[in-house]
Amino acid sequence: MQCNQPNSNRPVPRWPFIVYGAILIMLWWVARNGLPITFGHDFHNERCLTNFHVGLLMHWKPAGIHRGDLLFFRPSGDLSYVKEPYVMKRVAGIPGDRLVIHGDIVSINGQVIATGLPLIGYYHKSITGFEKNEIIPKNEYFMIGNHPRSDDSRYWGYLDYHQIAGFAKEIY
Repeated sequence: MQCNQPNSNRPVPRWPFIVYGAILIMLWWVARNGLPITFGHDFHNERCLTNFHVGLLMHWKPAGIHRGDLLFFRPSGDLSYVKEPYVMKRVAGIPGDRLVIHGDIVSINGQVIATGLPLIGYYHKSITGFEKNEIIPKNEYFMIGNHPRSDDSRYWGYLDYHQIAGFAKEIY
């Protein structure tokens, strides 16, 4: 009977060590910093983003921000009444876009994105106090919800890049 001896001339593959090492580093990072992904939900009867209930929240700033992206941020300033840890809105305007708010019509680059200012009474301003005709500044974003009563950039202005907590993907 002959014993099978390992072939000492055969090279040991390194990929398992690299894969296991990467997994250990990721587990260490998650244990140290917490998982940077959570779920956000909006089960209110009047949702600001009416086409979905649950979103996957990635707690890092996206590499590039585009119109239509979902961003979330901590409520502050005019939104400090919000009890949830984050507010999620859709990007309607990016730096360099032309924003015009005239009367109750909001347009970006000549395209109407919202009509009406139903929350005007909460802000104690006349309709002319909301009027704008300007280029969206660098590092600023015009955010909007698609519910008519969404408390969004029509009322409180731009979202600064530094306020962004992360971006979201629709799940349900």
